[in-house]
Amino acid sequence: MNVWEVQQTHNRAYHYAVKSLPGATQQMFDRGGSVYHMFNETYKARLPFPATYVQGGIPYVETVRYEVGRSEALGFFIRFILEASDAGLYAGQPPAMPFKVIATW
Repeated sequence: MNVWEVQQTHNRAYHYAVKSLPGATQQMFDRGGSVYHMFNETYKARLPFPATYVQGGIPYVETVRYEVGRSEALGFFIRFILEASDAGLYAGQPPAMPFKVIATW
């Protein structure tokens, strides 16, 4: 997914992407599920996923998390949130990230 948008206030900045969850029901919403960041065909990590990386010799923390909600326009939706301790790290567009939602009920 490489459809990140930017949310910025006077003291906080992050990237986010919103996707509808077609077929989701109130029961599924109430009981929850699992969301994974798919690194490749054989490796996934459950969200939220904090990780420390080094770029240009400077360490930073990147956190990927999610929120699930319901709106008139989208019905049930999921909002993926990408935060980095260095807010200027993703000048332009952050990296594409595939996600998989696994619903349980």
